[in-house]
Amino acid sequence: MKLMKVLLVIIISSAALFAQRADFNQMKMRYGDDVSFMNARTLALGGAGIAGGDVFSAASLNPALLSTGKGLVQFQTGMNLTKISEDRSFPYYDSFVGFNDYGSYTYNEHWYNRFQGTVMVRPPVSFLEGFTFAAAFLPFKDMQYDYREEVRDPVNKSDILLGYNSVAQNGFLYQTSLAAAYEIMDNLSAGLQIGFLSGDIDSIMNIDPKFATMLNAARREHLTKEIDGLPVTTSLGVRYVYNARLALGVSARLPYSVSFKNNYTDPSDTTSFSQTLTYPTRLGAGLEYRFVNALAAKISFDFVYDFWSGFKDNRNSTNFQDTYTIHTGIEHLFFDKIPLRAGFLFGTLRESKDFSRTVLTIGSGFEINNVKVDIGGGISSMQYYQDDYFADSIYGLGNRSDSDRVDVTQYFLRIDLNYTWGGEK
Repeated sequence: MKLMKVLLVIIISSAALFAQRADFNQMKMRYGDDVSFMNARTLALGGAGIAGGDVFSAASLNPALLSTGKGLVQFQTGMNLTKISEDRSFPYYDSFVGFNDYGSYTYNEHWYNRFQGTVMVRPPVSFLEGFTFAAAFLPFKDMQYDYREEVRDPVNKSDILLGYNSVAQNGFLYQTSLAAAYEIMDNLSAGLQIGFLSGDIDSIMNIDPKFATMLNAARREHLTKEIDGLPVTTSLGVRYVYNARLALGVSARLPYSVSFKNNYTDPSDTTSFSQTLTYPTRLGAGLEYRFVNALAAKISFDFVYDFWSGFKDNRNSTNFQDTYTIHTGIEHLFFDKIPLRAGFLFGTLRESKDFSRTVLTIGSGFEINNVKVDIGGGISSMQYYQDDYFADSIYGLGNRSDSDRVDVTQYFLRIDLNYTWGGEK
């Protein structure tokens, strides 16, 4: 009976070890992650705003939002910080029940920052009445990843340092956006956005042995990716104000392709090759509802669907799943125009239907004359299992057949400065 209990524990533990396996870090380096929050207000509302966003979220959520602009000119810039913590641990066993627990063996923590800016203009001329235009420089796709681990001899009691392994990929695709919206009637607006992508990717994988008998294991791989041509993105949107309490919006981002010139170098060879990535259609719908109460509260809800099953890489096969994301945010406006915002994001992931992403957000802001400051923050965490990023056999230790547990926590912080000139404040 005791033997059966031991076997049962081992079977259950082994099943857990091999469940929920994924390579999110590698997929991010290859194909990038979309930037979810373009400004502090959108971040604080969980990314919601297809119907209730402002002019500064128009390029990412719905170009028809440009018609919500106040004044003749509006400008926004800000500080965008993201912190990523990755804790990687391996399973360890004892002589009684087999699997015992996970022990952390490397912890990485990195801060990233990005610049962006948006300018909106409402021309005060009669033949352009109803039109609003905007230009923006925005982070579009995040391909950054940094990882470093220290390798020590698990057998020798002196805990000999064997070497260091690392991956460092720096790179972002940025979008230079031109957008326009037209107010067809008092309660209906339509918009169009065209974006031009730029940016280079630089990736280095390094194996650096520190033990004399293992120096021949040293390896350095260097990959650079330069955009070939001028990739273009296109998005469309409509916003309809049903009444003073309810607004509706729909948006679509059309498929687009990005071609790279890749240069790869390792200790024995240098090669160059071309690669084309075709990203899929995105459809979104949202609403904003204003409650009737003294706090002037309003709630935003968005549903976004990405057809990731149509993604194509001309050099590698992929098996991505279509994804959906739900964004919900609520905003209370207190006295002196001080808002309190909170939001929630839930979405499935392209790599597997077994995974999901959750983000909790909060924020506020204040106004002084025609200057407005918005602050937003958020936190997200997930856990998955992955093979040892660098095989132990590199240092003659033999490979483990089980998987590492990877815990990733992501922190978001945005502080924006908005300026409005002329017209309605």
